Amino acid sequence: MRRGSESGNRAAGFSLVEVLVATLLFFMIAMGIVPLFSRSTISNRAGADATTVSQFGLSRVEELSSPPLSSALVDPGTSEEYYSDNDRIWKPGPPPDSGDLASWTRVTRITQHSLSDLDADGVLDDPLPEGAAESTIHLKLIEVRVGMVRDPKNPIGRRPDLDLRAIRPY
Repeated sequence: MRRGSESGNRAAGFSLVEVLVATLLFFMIAMGIVPLFSRSTISNRAGADATTVSQFGLSRVEELSSPPLSSALVDPGTSEEYYSDNDRIWKPGPPPDSGDLASWTRVTRITQHSLSDLDADGVLDDPLPEGAAESTIHLKLIEVRVGMVRDPKNPIGRRPDLDLRAIRPY
């Protein structure tokens, strides 16, 4: 008769070496996955910025397309605005150096053209002066450029500006 088995004397469980090997494998796999999360975060931010810049540009074009073209809102000229992060509205002028935080700028340029400008080369490159007679104005070109304010602390970098153009008959 045997008094005890030799296998029963060992405690059940994992050895220290087995735990260390399993931990090493886990960390090797995790180190391969971590860059995917950071890249995903950057891509999501870029997508959000692209959506925001598109909305800001389209809203300005639609705003200028609503009133009659003879209204003072659609007079020829260039205007610059910045989006106030503090107040969440567009404010006139360039972004301030301090105080009000600005993350976006929007430059709107409105020019008026005659149909003869298209006849020459098919491009609206010869705008009429601001005081031109109404009978000579046939088209108004609305150009909107929206861009991010340059921030040297931004780890993701600067996104390209968005340019929109709309031509309206007068």
